[in-house]
Amino acid sequence: MKFTIDETLSAAEAEMLSDRIDTYNAQKTGFTNERPLQLAARDADGNLLGGLTGSTGLQWLYIHVLWIEDPYRQDGIGSSLLKEAERLGVQRGCRSSCLMTFSFQAREFYERFGYAVFGQLDDYPEGHTLYFMQKKITIADPRG
Repeated sequence: MKFTIDETLSAAEAEMLSDRIDTYNAQKTGFTNERPLQLAARDADGNLLGGLTGSTGLQWLYIHVLWIEDPYRQDGIGSSLLKEAERLGVQRGCRSSCLMTFSFQAREFYERFGYAVFGQLDDYPEGHTLYFMQKKITIADPRG
């Protein structure tokens, strides 16, 4: 069979690939509960102070992005968003949570909430490390 490879996929093709791997995963695991998770922290005027995006599926909470604007980083917003994401994850049947963070980002923040490094990529990018972190989550966890 002859074929070509190029660097373009339409939005519909990308969605089709995602749907097909989701179907395959569901056939192998029995889990079909992939759902997006989006949380926003806003001030009294509705201005976005920070937020969290992620997903739940296969009994895992996956945190994609947790961002707080600089002036509000010591106000407990990140902690509140993380705790709420974990609460919703448990509510959706998740037993564990995972995320990635760089050495110049928030490893220590996540460790305070019980996350532990289970893998890392050194020099990603050069001079920095990308950490893979995970945590078992339950409603009763006093850290989050």
